[in-house]
Amino acid sequence: MKRPVILILISIFLLPLVVRPAIASEIWIFAIFGLGANLLLGYTGLLSFGQSTFFGSAAYVAGFLLKQYGINAFLALGIGVGVGAASAALVGYLCVQRSGLYFIMLTFALNQLFYFIAYQWTSVTGGEDGMPGVPRPALAGIDFTNPLVYYALVSLLFLAALWIMKRIVESPLGKILQAIRENEVRAEAVGYNVPRFKLLAFVIGGSGSLYGPVIGSFVFIWLSESVSTLWARWPLLLGVAFVIVVLFLRGGVVEAWTRFWTWRSSKHKA
Repeated sequence: MKRPVILILISIFLLPLVVRPAIASEIWIFAIFGLGANLLLGYTGLLSFGQSTFFGSAAYVAGFLLKQYGINAFLALGIGVGVGAASAALVGYLCVQRSGLYFIMLTFALNQLFYFIAYQWTSVTGGEDGMPGVPRPALAGIDFTNPLVYYALVSLLFLAALWIMKRIVESPLGKILQAIRENEVRAEAVGYNVPRFKLLAFVIGGSGSLYGPVIGSFVFIWLSESVSTLWARWPLLLGVAFVIVVLFLRGGVVEAWTRFWTWRSSKHKA
């Protein structure tokens, strides 16, 4: 078993001991979201500002069905995922017709459209107050109202998502997406339908490190939950971190860690 996987498994067991189970669950939920965005950006080279649309639409639909109709939780999750994929297919079809800055601005504009719909449609989404009262129904006799039991479910879903994403990036499809990232014109010249593969990447998710989003989700949730209680302008710290990453560390924390160990090894050899 590779070292990153071992570290993730250890983190899953230790995290509820360090932070509240609700916060620990949120970390793995955002890690799943980050895995999808990573496929689109890191492996296909498409910078999209619209991933929150698919994340939000799936969550709203599943939450609404559970709250208003009390349907089976797995059915609600399946319908939510289907709605998220359908919205990604629609937005992706409109956006992959353009490239570069035009692609980025289209995803941003459509994401803002969804944001204002969700913000104003208070009878369904709750607006800025959110959607309280979404139940956690028991499945197979297991009570998911218990925070630790719910955390265990979220952790298993994260591990499943990580395994699926790993299989995708190591498959021929993953290699094609990386070829599009490196040279879109050359990938098209050898016979690949580039817009179709871009759309597929849009629907199945979204920087080149598979484990980077996990670290990113932990840092983001930790900052929002701990530092925000001490300093109201904590997003400034996040903004500075983003600038540093964009200018010097395109691979994020994973690249910084690799550089550190490379530097340390070279110092020892010297």
